Amino acid sequence: MTAGALQTSAGGHGDAFVTRLSPNGDARVYSTYLGGGSLEYGLDLALDRVGRAVVVGKTISFDFPVSSNAFDKTFNDVTPPLSGDGFVTYLSPQGDALFYSTYLGGDGEDAVEGVTIDSGGSAVVTGSTWASNFPIRGLAYDSSHNGAYDAFLARIEPGQGTNALRLSTFYGGSTSDFGHSIAIAPDSSLFVAGYTASSDFPTTPGAFDSTFHGFEDLFVLHFGPGGETPPRSRGIRPPPASSRRPARRRSLSNDRSFARGCRRSFTQRTQRSKARKETNSRGNPGPVF
Repeated sequence: MTAGALQTSAGGHGDAFVTRLSPNGDARVYSTYLGGGSLEYGLDLALDRVGRAVVVGKTISFDFPVSSNAFDKTFNDVTPPLSGDGFVTYLSPQGDALFYSTYLGGDGEDAVEGVTIDSGGSAVVTGSTWASNFPIRGLAYDSSHNGAYDAFLARIEPGQGTNALRLSTFYGGSTSDFGHSIAIAPDSSLFVAGYTASSDFPTTPGAFDSTFHGFEDLFVLHFGPGGETPPRSRGIRPPPASSRRPARRRSLSNDRSFARGCRRSFTQRTQRSKARKETNSRGNPGPVF
């Protein structure tokens, strides 16, 4: 970690981290931990127009660093076994302070998996939630939790402080659905990609593939510019079993290089997920983060 960074010491069992490199990749501009007293996963990163790194992921820490004007300052998933809340964090361009940071989730497991930045500097995010009380705002396409895990779409406007969550909606079928990547089109409409274990995942008329093929299928959603309008949805036949999980899009500016990650082995994460699936009695949870 670099002197003067936001967090120069590890906070717990495993922290997310953010590292900014020089344009040539031959020096660190800054490097910082990001986490509380338990465990964090940094799952995606984007840059806003002034060079702030916007990091999203999942935390199991009650003391994850949030800003004083956060939409949600409280860890929500308090029912054992603790599975985690999502988070959205804006770092200063120098990596020495929080510009904005908030939990995002309900009383079940939540993870923010993908982020992109719109023209106004808002973070538009996707992920998955087990929580039926995940915060829903605006003219949501679907305000009801549908299954075990639902995908979600949300927009965070940091300038709005405690009212930063301006839009959020569920999307999914009766089993488990996971949003992984998100992008904004030139017309400001939104694309979300992920995968589903739901045979009744809602597709639209004329979709490329409206048939569920078993186990897990990939999906693509196309929302209107505000995210509230009914999306176009198309299923995609899944890849071979060895590469089920879709690749995540990474979008970084041409003149800055960033890295994000976690100090803990993902093998341990996978083992814990398998154990949770075996012991969970709340129906068919599908894949667990």
